[in-house]
Amino acid sequence: MKLILLHLILVSFCLLPNQTFGDEGKCVDGDCANGFGTMVHSHKTYIGQFKNGLEEGQGKFTTPMGEKFEGEWKNGERNGFGKYVSPEGIIYEGEYLNGLEHGKGTFIYGDGAKYVGNFKEGKREGTGFIVYPDGDRVDGTWKNDEPVGESYLTKPNGEILKGYWGKEELEELREYKLKL
Repeated sequence: MKLILLHLILVSFCLLPNQTFGDEGKCVDGDCANGFGTMVHSHKTYIGQFKNGLEEGQGKFTTPMGEKFEGEWKNGERNGFGKYVSPEGIIYEGEYLNGLEHGKGTFIYGDGAKYVGNFKEGKREGTGFIVYPDGDRVDGTWKNDEPVGESYLTKPNGEILKGYWGKEELEELREYKLKL
């Protein structure tokens, strides 16, 4: 449940820089119409490439809250590969589409847990795995940001348990095999 809440917080942070706040921004350096420049808004500073006055190509932003993103942009949104870092230590590195995590990526939560796998429209979707701070690893499938179906829990000692997801936790865990 904590991981889901942390993921929702990140998604909201990731959306923030793409929202319109009635702040057109000010070009303080370079060519912010069609070239390379620095655009300062009340909610972010963007340094990078522009096309038709929008972020396009390689660039990075920072916010007064301490958020950072560096990567590819298209039509003013994150598109392609990039890395986002929040002041709380949340990190997403991977593919974006229309400003959202989409494709393959790695999501590191504030508590140090790490999800590696597929995303669709800002949510975990498809195959992936989570490694928790205590060393437990869960391999499985996600649908609409929720784990579903059969999964395998690998303990730090190599023990592997097979289980099925239900109500946000693994149910019906049973010993599958022991690695030596």
